[in-house]
Amino acid sequence: MKAIAKCYPQEGMEPSALIKRIKEAELDGIAISAISGTKANFQTAKMPFSGCNLGILKELMNEENLELGLILPFFHDDFIWQNYPEERADINDPSQTWYRPLCPVFPGLFRERLSLFKEAVAEINPDFVGLDFLRFPLFWEGLDEKMELRSCSCKECPADGKRPEIIASMAKEAKKEFDSLKVAIHLVPFIGRDVIEVTGQDPEILIDAVDILSPMLYHRLLKREERFVLSVLDELPPFRVWPSVEMSSSFRENPGLLKNHEKIIYFHLDLL
Repeated sequence: MKAIAKCYPQEGMEPSALIKRIKEAELDGIAISAISGTKANFQTAKMPFSGCNLGILKELMNEENLELGLILPFFHDDFIWQNYPEERADINDPSQTWYRPLCPVFPGLFRERLSLFKEAVAEINPDFVGLDFLRFPLFWEGLDEKMELRSCSCKECPADGKRPEIIASMAKEAKKEFDSLKVAIHLVPFIGRDVIEVTGQDPEILIDAVDILSPMLYHRLLKREERFVLSVLDELPPFRVWPSVEMSSSFRENPGLLKNHEKIIYFHLDLL
């Protein structure tokens, strides 16, 4: 079982210093976003460059036998949110802070994002990719026990009644483009039918679209007990799941609690 930590790079990040932190934490690698804020962590004509070159980082990590997974944030993006407001999702959630949801069915947006991420994968050559924010909007981080689900609500939306089929189709297309890599999809931590109908993330369908399901089970963030993590995992096939759990939890201290999983994804490196 490998321990991977999510990582959110900042401008001026020194690859050697990051690798030192990874090794000191006794991790096997990191999962790092292709985009930071309004900038890309790779060279592209489509967005400003952050100065954080993940291609160079990957080469150095290879030398240390460390893995680098690339997180691809499909329908959350500060750059598009600021520059192309017509592509925003129409969502009114007062608890929303940093979340910048995009409309998954805005004409051409999915393939535009897929094209951008193909550039990233070609340049960085990651060990695996994670499809993030590949869903309809839900600021799940702000949910309390009342579970008031707020999502986009456009009139005459072409996705009405078929959100799970749309997201599964997109996941399949992404898997086809990145077929030489293991492809995971980052799932919201709730898998009840009401949430599935909102987000379009149906684990039973997505397990046939990608290689790995990676539910984001941040129980402390959600003010839940640790048993919440295990209860969700009981509903999913362990051999096809990489649980994502908080770094500062007993799951880090005792990873055997999450047995039968190839990888555990910890949230996140900066919490060490």
